[in-house]
Amino acid sequence: MRTGQVFISHTSDMATFPAVRSYVQAALDAVGRAGMAPIDMRYFAAREGRPADYCRQRVRGCEIYVAVVGFRYGSIVPGEAVSYTELEFDEATAARLPRLVFLLAETASPPEGLADSDRDAVERFRRRLRDTGLVVREFASDSGLELEVFHALTEEVARSQLRTVPRQLPAAAAHFAGRSAELALLDRLVSAGADAAATAVIAAISGTAGVGKTALALHWAHRVRARFPDGDLYVNLRGYDPGPPVDPEQALDGLLRALDVPFERIPAEQDAQAALLRTLLNGRRMLLMLDNASSADQVRPLLPGSPGCLVIVTSRSQLSGLVARDDGRRITLGMLPPREAIALLRAIIGAGRVDAEPDAAAELAGRCAYLPLALRIAAEQATARPQATLAELASELMAGQDRLDALATPDDDETTAVRAVFSWSYRQLRPPAARAFRLLGLHPGPDISIPAAAALTGATSAPVIRRLLATLTSAHLLEQPMPDRYRFHDLLRDYAAECAEADEPEEERRGAAHRVLAWYLDAAMATRHTLYAEHRGERDNREQDGLSLTLAAYDQALEWCQTELANLVSATRLAASTGEDEIASQIPIALRAFFQLRMPFADWLTTHDMGLSAARRLHDRAAEAALLGGLGGAYNYLDRPEEAIICFRQALDIHRETGSRPAEAMDLVNIGGVHVALQQFDVAISTLQEAITVSRQVADQNSEGHALENLASAYQNLQRHDEAVDCLHQSLAIFRETGRPYGESLALAGLALAYLSLERYDRAAEFCQRSLAVQRAIGDRLGEAWALGTNADILLATGHLTEARQSWQEALAILENLNHPDASRVRARLVATATADPATTLTTEPGALPSPAPLA
Repeated sequence: MRTGQVFISHTSDMATFPAVRSYVQAALDAVGRAGMAPIDMRYFAAREGRPADYCRQRVRGCEIYVAVVGFRYGSIVPGEAVSYTELEFDEATAARLPRLVFLLAETASPPEGLADSDRDAVERFRRRLRDTGLVVREFASDSGLELEVFHALTEEVARSQLRTVPRQLPAAAAHFAGRSAELALLDRLVSAGADAAATAVIAAISGTAGVGKTALALHWAHRVRARFPDGDLYVNLRGYDPGPPVDPEQALDGLLRALDVPFERIPAEQDAQAALLRTLLNGRRMLLMLDNASSADQVRPLLPGSPGCLVIVTSRSQLSGLVARDDGRRITLGMLPPREAIALLRAIIGAGRVDAEPDAAAELAGRCAYLPLALRIAAEQATARPQATLAELASELMAGQDRLDALATPDDDETTAVRAVFSWSYRQLRPPAARAFRLLGLHPGPDISIPAAAALTGATSAPVIRRLLATLTSAHLLEQPMPDRYRFHDLLRDYAAECAEADEPEEERRGAAHRVLAWYLDAAMATRHTLYAEHRGERDNREQDGLSLTLAAYDQALEWCQTELANLVSATRLAASTGEDEIASQIPIALRAFFQLRMPFADWLTTHDMGLSAARRLHDRAAEAALLGGLGGAYNYLDRPEEAIICFRQALDIHRETGSRPAEAMDLVNIGGVHVALQQFDVAISTLQEAITVSRQVADQNSEGHALENLASAYQNLQRHDEAVDCLHQSLAIFRETGRPYGESLALAGLALAYLSLERYDRAAEFCQRSLAVQRAIGDRLGEAWALGTNADILLATGHLTEARQSWQEALAILENLNHPDASRVRARLVATATADPATTLTTEPGALPSPAPLA
């Protein structure tokens, strides 16, 4: 709704304090500055009718809700149990308005009588506002509040213009029949949940593999999705895939991205991610489908914390914890009743053929054990052979089942029936498609792309592999969840692997696995060449089988790594477990640039641990040192400096042992950088000076530039600003000469900070703006935050308080969403300057930002 109106809600004390300009007036002025129309309810009581109804009506007519809350709870609404301010907040929540909340700081001292003597009610309300995660800022002055409200409004308007409604539900099955009782139960569940409006509604659909949990969930979700105008989200949690399930952090990352949260604003910690998701879902009506969950613990962090949303979970597990603790409603699926099984056959095969042979159709359904997955595959076979009678098809299926019966245990009827259907469909395939089916069962990851499938099968062109994949998909032996990506149902994956074991010689199985693992390594190397400018001149000369992959564009390389991450982790694991130690050690090395940019720490550590073991089995000292360096980088980002230094020192020992002097120089840079971060400046300086000496001896300008820049950071912290400037100018010249914009941006930011310390403000501002331009061009958000902090210090030192606070706000937004400890420093600066006169020139403390430079 685009009304341009902003509802100003406030506690009564905010309308009269401060005396010169009240906080309410400051908020009204901010709304006017933003070009919007404020709705001020101070005089609404004169209207006729019930005040509560009129108040709710005015809230719903607005586009944005703003609350200014002090220390007085206010009058209770007639006929209600809450104050007008809290009623307005409740109505804004129910109306799903964007809510911007500002709390008077505890340090503020309103005059006698403007705060409740008994503050229990207002404190409860303030706690409630904090717990929602909606508090934008605290304030202590009218000018500070005006600035905060203005910026919050302009940011919210910008977000709303870019915001999209996610519609992520995969397509429902083309043919669906039966499950009438379960559908009715789901309908009642969502209707009851909407009436109760106490919390999110959770439907947990459980049952054995192949019973149709996902088909039911998608069929029903598409039927009710119109009830959720704010969109729908889908996550495949891979609870029963061959690799590990999706961890909650990965799932949260995907959900937050779908809600238009930029990568750099997604917190690093799971609890913070879950809190942000609950905040974003609060007040929205959205549908979440969490498919193939392994446990309640995997699901719980992904749940909304407020009413309005519907969550559908599918799992083989009973998810008892979700039912007991989170009020989930379990729907357990069994085999289809015979009548519904025949109805599914009729929907796929056609009513004419099924009704013409009712007994044969019933026998066919029985031979499939009334399991939906088996029924669909059998029906597809009937559709593909229109000249055959259903009796003939049932007879063929029975012959295959007789062969399997001898191997079945007494309680294995369902498994035997399913395998019989699989075997029947498999035998109908032409040899090339049958071979592709078998070999795809050897793929280690949850899904596969066309180029990877070509490498696995040895296909020599895209048309060839596309035809094979299309054949398998049309036979319902393979799924295509999105364009150019394919996956097995887990039962079919197991069966395909069985077929490969039985029908493919061991040499061919090993060759296929090697081809796809080598393809993943080659593709990962291609992303490394793109993401690391200094590696573009390298090219791996490994022979390629299958289709080549070109990832010349920076964004394309990042997107490929993100999409294939689960497959790359699985490929590393398979390589490490099958003697492909070279590949196991090289994949994580190739992914180092991606890990540093996106920081998926669990996968970073997992792959590097596996790779390190593989490198040690190979006695590959170069790979071992590279992987130790990668682990050290991860530990450093995770604020585990002691472990980081151990890894860097072990890498240093290897490089000294093997005589790799350029690598030795970079190890010293990394070790020195950690000592700077630990404020161990004497050790840092001696280590970095040694790094410079080694770098110059071997003419490694990259290491020299980073050593000089880290050394300048140590000097800057020790107030040795002239020495810092000298080091930084040397570093800047090196990075410009060698064409390394990342290093150039660090040197420019360091010069801005050094010149600020020397009170040479024009030079400081010049270098700061140049640094910001480079950082934004290369996507270095952390460096951008540090430079924004320096920019704020420069503005403050030159008397531009309002602009300085704006720059700090921009820095804080980045740092908070990166979960970076420097956020507390910026927050402290904002609090310290909140009550200052904008025309006053304040002293600043240069050096608070940026932090020591990130490791090279």
